[in-house]
Amino acid sequence: MLSVLYKKGFPVPDGFVINSRAFDHILAQIYKECGKYKICTEDIRKNIIKSKIPPELTETINDSFDSLNTVFVAVRSSASLEDGEKHSYAGQFESFLGVNKGELLPKISLCWASFFGRRAVAYSKMAGNTGKMAVIIQQMVEADVSGVCFSIDPVSEDAKTIVMETVSGPGEMLVQGSAVPDRYILDKETLIIKEKHVNMNVIINAEAVKEVAGVAAAIEKLFGGPIDMEWALSGGRLYVLQARPVTALKNVRDLTQKTP
Repeated sequence: MLSVLYKKGFPVPDGFVINSRAFDHILAQIYKECGKYKICTEDIRKNIIKSKIPPELTETINDSFDSLNTVFVAVRSSASLEDGEKHSYAGQFESFLGVNKGELLPKISLCWASFFGRRAVAYSKMAGNTGKMAVIIQQMVEADVSGVCFSIDPVSEDAKTIVMETVSGPGEMLVQGSAVPDRYILDKETLIIKEKHVNMNVIINAEAVKEVAGVAAAIEKLFGGPIDMEWALSGGRLYVLQARPVTALKNVRDLTQKTP
């Protein structure tokens, strides 16, 4: 979704993608050396981590990093089976924040290796999925405030409601479930805040809440279905860090058709 949003002018941080062909190449080398049917997933994971990225790809990655004109980047996994309409792999694969150029190649390998992590493999078997792994490299956003925004109420499945959660600083602790967020509930059509639940000090003003919600609603309209958006505010500017379909909705098609 991010590449489409970037091309459509949504506020996605600059970056580049290492596509799944690189992942395929690394796997092909491991299978050639070890035998495809004689190696367990844990061994594949370990071999990916210690494998060297080919020189030509290394040069391209380093040149692309330099073109971003930044010191730190976010390295995010992007699997082809991730974030589908029926299953979400959010939190199953590795992502890394604040990565400098010297750390970049090892972090890319760790993203690839996480495809074969125990939790991801178990979830894939449960979901009946297979796929490939790409890696997204983005300019690091130094978040003042961050959070997630659902363009539908994921509990009640009310398609006329937007649910937004916010925390101070980067949103990784929120995504991992280890931080208690402030919560806002908005009317999707008017962007009026219907409810707010603030833990202590207000960390985001009403106009910013409405801006985030409006972008989530626009992304839903673009893709034709409810979405879950990760976002950040830095220096007053909004950035879309990730967007994916909301999974496990019982009546997602009917709900989408009813959305104003």
